[in-house]
Amino acid sequence: MRVLRLAFLAAFALAWISHGADAEDEHCTVPDTPGIIFLPKTSPPKNLLPLNEPGKDTPRDCEFYRWAWHTFLYVTQPDKAGRPEFLNYPTFEDVFKKKQSPLFAEQRPATLSLAPRVLFYPNKAPSSAPSEFSDFQQATVSAILVDQNNHAVFYALHLNKEFRQFILDYNLNTVDGLKTAPSDLEIRPGSVELKSAWLIVDDPNSFRNYFQTRATVSIFKTLENGKIVPDGTKTREVTVALLAIHVVGIIEGHPEFIWATFEHVQFKNDKDRNGVRDNAPASVSNPDQLPVMVSRETKKYQLYPSGELGAAVPADNANQPIRTPALKLDTKNQTFSPSTPIYRAYPSSQASDPSSTPPTPGEDPEIVDLNQNVRDLFVKKHLDKNDKRANYQLVGAVWLNTPRGLPSKNIPADFVEGLAFSNAVKRDPPVLAGEDRLSSTAMESFTQLENDPHGNSFPNCFSCHDTQAVAGLNASRLNVSHLFSKFFTAAGQH
Repeated sequence: MRVLRLAFLAAFALAWISHGADAEDEHCTVPDTPGIIFLPKTSPPKNLLPLNEPGKDTPRDCEFYRWAWHTFLYVTQPDKAGRPEFLNYPTFEDVFKKKQSPLFAEQRPATLSLAPRVLFYPNKAPSSAPSEFSDFQQATVSAILVDQNNHAVFYALHLNKEFRQFILDYNLNTVDGLKTAPSDLEIRPGSVELKSAWLIVDDPNSFRNYFQTRATVSIFKTLENGKIVPDGTKTREVTVALLAIHVVGIIEGHPEFIWATFEHVQFKNDKDRNGVRDNAPASVSNPDQLPVMVSRETKKYQLYPSGELGAAVPADNANQPIRTPALKLDTKNQTFSPSTPIYRAYPSSQASDPSSTPPTPGEDPEIVDLNQNVRDLFVKKHLDKNDKRANYQLVGAVWLNTPRGLPSKNIPADFVEGLAFSNAVKRDPPVLAGEDRLSSTAMESFTQLENDPHGNSFPNCFSCHDTQAVAGLNASRLNVSHLFSKFFTAAGQH
């Protein structure tokens, strides 16, 4: 009997150890692979195809989150002036020799050229798109994002050298090059596009833990009909702080772009591993789980009114754009009113799961785990308090599960020209992987809801970025990036 008891205990201990090992394997840790360095000086991302998880048809989500964090740390390494390195990357105007939009200020050396963040539409814009959308193409500001200090939120777009070189290699910065490009031409692995959102700073000391830089923005005026337009070529120089950034890149086997988004966070102290995203609060549950309540974790958000901690009904007109003529400009101070209160509609950036209780999923544990592990790196091993990268964290990422298809389950390639990307068709694995309701509160502020009564229903990055025809360009795998349709439109080819 004693032998049997010892054998049982040994078997139980072995099973417990094995379970513990499996649980450890499920953690999303910082890589310790040779040649991959997160901090202090980040190594270039390798952009390799992740291996499938053992016994599964797809890789672990963690592999994509690691790529996102690695790429973020690499492109935001402080340069000699303390600015994130990507500000030295080529801009849209550098590559295409045209402004991305007439709202951008003229580029100047050593300053960032910015435009207001406005409401955009997807490749296949809805027939009910408001008329202001066409007005915007005529340099009219409409439906802009306005922070709690009544400043417009501004944005920039940068490309890394690999993406720029791909464009030049195929003459995609010319109208003829785009017209003759093969519809199955895919953007080269290693290509990265960076979309950043910036806040005008009145008091730089109040934003000490943000990346800051000097920027040039247009001066605006109001026409007699109430529309707000740039005042010729007049500009002004301001200090801006980095509010959020999309890190969008292509790795081997994933030509659709991995869309990852990072936002600024606020930590109580060095021991705090779970920072509060202080751009905007999040709802308590997904918007299809009524009543809608917004939970405040800090008293001050940049994009939401001040108030007491805890849950409450959303602010009036939250997540809704303010269109002309309701949008007003203070010409002297260059401020806008009213402000546009924003909250995160899907707290975990994932759709509801009716089979679970509660139906609102929790945040992916692998994102939480990796964010905490990178936080530990900053606190325990990289003690440079001037490194602003420590004050931003991954919100989520979205990509295609089977861009090349899955023959074992008779799933055709998802990444082909002429397709929209969504999880509308139920299958295993689903079309979209990661966070299928991923939005940046600073960049997709008005388009988060799945069934928005105002027609702004584009609840994740692939709602707008797909391979369908757009702006006069035929269906093409290149259309996942809006760079080409923006250039085509700017060149008068719409």
